[in-house]
Amino acid sequence: MLRSLSSSSSSAEPISSNPTDAQVEEKLRQTVTSIFCSEDFDRLTVKKVRASAAEALAITEDFFKDAKWKDKSKDIVTDEVVR
Repeated sequence: MLRSLSSSSSSAEPISSNPTDAQVEEKLRQTVTSIFCSEDFDRLTVKKVRASAAEALAITEDFFKDAKWKDKSKDIVTDEVVR
């Protein structure tokens, strides 16, 4: 089951060009939730979630190719889908 988003996490505040780990994780989780709720399951892939999150965070998609984030982002997306 997907977790609920609090009103504070759904704000449209711009995120700096160097987001914190917590901001990146939250945006990945929000993106999964948004796609899941839209029932556009063709967009519910790790690659597409990463691309959407990168756009929202104003970072390049290459950010998720970094050794730190490649597996971590996949685990976050998978975890959120399973919820």
